[in-house]
Amino acid sequence: MTHIAKLSLVALVVSIVAIAGCKKKDDKKNNKKPVKTNKVQPKTKTPPKTDAKPITGKALLPVVKKGWAAFDAEDAKTFTALYAAKTDFQLVDMVAMMPGQTNKATDAAGVMKLVGPYWAAHKLKTHADLVLINGSNVAMISRNEATFDTDMGPMKATNKTAKYWGAQVGKYDAKGKIAMDHHYFDQTTGMGQSGMLPKGTPFRPAWEKAYFDAQEIVAKNDDTEKKNLAAYKAFAADLSSGDAKKVMAHAADDIQVVHIDMPKDQNGKKEAAGLLAMYNTAFPGFKVAVKNAWAAGAWVVAEYSVKGKNTGAIPGMIPKATNNDITSNNAVFARFEGGKIKQMFVFSNGFNMHAQLYPEKVKKMGEEMMKKMGGAAKAPAKGDAKAPAKGDAKAPAKAPAKAPAKAPAPK
Repeated sequence: MTHIAKLSLVALVVSIVAIAGCKKKDDKKNNKKPVKTNKVQPKTKTPPKTDAKPITGKALLPVVKKGWAAFDAEDAKTFTALYAAKTDFQLVDMVAMMPGQTNKATDAAGVMKLVGPYWAAHKLKTHADLVLINGSNVAMISRNEATFDTDMGPMKATNKTAKYWGAQVGKYDAKGKIAMDHHYFDQTTGMGQSGMLPKGTPFRPAWEKAYFDAQEIVAKNDDTEKKNLAAYKAFAADLSSGDAKKVMAHAADDIQVVHIDMPKDQNGKKEAAGLLAMYNTAFPGFKVAVKNAWAAGAWVVAEYSVKGKNTGAIPGMIPKATNNDITSNNAVFARFEGGKIKQMFVFSNGFNMHAQLYPEKVKKMGEEMMKKMGGAAKAPAKGDAKAPAKGDAKAPAKAPAKAPAKAPAPK
């Protein structure tokens, strides 16, 4: 250290000591007792407790399993406790066949109005084949069994079991309560397997096996998932373009399309292209609007609407054009491999489309159903939130059964 620097440092220390000394003298000179006042000093506020960590991702798996176990067990108390105070529950595109029927609810009591009658008439079993989670988003493909084992007024139980595919797309709040719960299924399949459709009406037969091992996949939000999501959105945009070549460019050569309201699957690019051509003929210029889409692993889940006008025929389904407008709200589960769609499950209610194409026929079906029930079915009383007595006190069943390991895809 230089001599000048040392002097500067000494000078600084001396100055500080001198100032401190003067201050002490002044304090002694002006040593007066403080004047007391009655003014209350403000208390230090305790910071509010932060909320618990949101229940998301893998932590939602046991919540999801608990919900389906309660559903199968017809455990109303456990089941309704899973829903948030306000929820968006939908049996998407379900066609009302009786007066007062609805397909939407906004709270747990409303959910029970929809689920309760179903519980009362059926014995249920759910097989969770695929569960996908991304943050607070959850989606599932399931194989369902519903046995009509209880009389409904004069309509006697058939003890027949409908075995149909279903999908659920939902969202949970930070506390792990269900804030959105959309269920997709095909009424035509259930009605056909139960013997309720006119002879010769095509419908999907009962499932015999799973398409893949039971899987539970939680999103990593990595580059692959982001690319798959972008690829799906590009595919959906091309669907609205009417350009079949662009659409099929997104498909793998061995793509499998499982359209649950169709009697059979489309295997390979040629059959998938045939399905697309059929829709382009029946509803030329149809438009697709994606409402909700996210990715988990190799899968992309999306909810979307299709709007079009029926100006063409579909052999075996639409004998001649009706010129009626249609809107279909669907869910899709698309599995990507190398940027191409390898497998695609489309969940739509074919009976909803039938009701829009042939409203008078469906109205007549509803009237005949009411006659068979002796007119006993009535609209639920407003504000009636009671759960059905059946199963109300049952304990939750075990988690939904898993699909058989390594089951080959049905043909």
